[in-house]
Amino acid sequence: MSYTNKQNKTMGIIQKISNKFGIDKIYHFSACFIITFITGLLLFPFANLAGILIGAFISSSCAALAKEYGDKCSPVNKWDWKDVIADYCGTFLAILLLLIIYVVL
Repeated sequence: MSYTNKQNKTMGIIQKISNKFGIDKIYHFSACFIITFITGLLLFPFANLAGILIGAFISSSCAALAKEYGDKCSPVNKWDWKDVIADYCGTFLAILLLLIIYVVL
């Protein structure tokens, strides 16, 4: 399978990020981004802007903190603040995107 030049650049960027931070941080970022964004979209018909953003933030925060608490309770894992930071980076990027969509629509 051959990749186009654009695909090679994208794969290179992903590889650099995963080498620097670890693939686990990309998973944390992506999971919280998706949770926040989907929750926000589901709330669009039912809430104002504040309700959308707060609801999306709370749902993502619950998932992120529950995952880290589970890691803390596991004998083979530990609480990792870098995971929490990656979680909230994904959350805040999704909130920014929801805010842009809300303003445009």
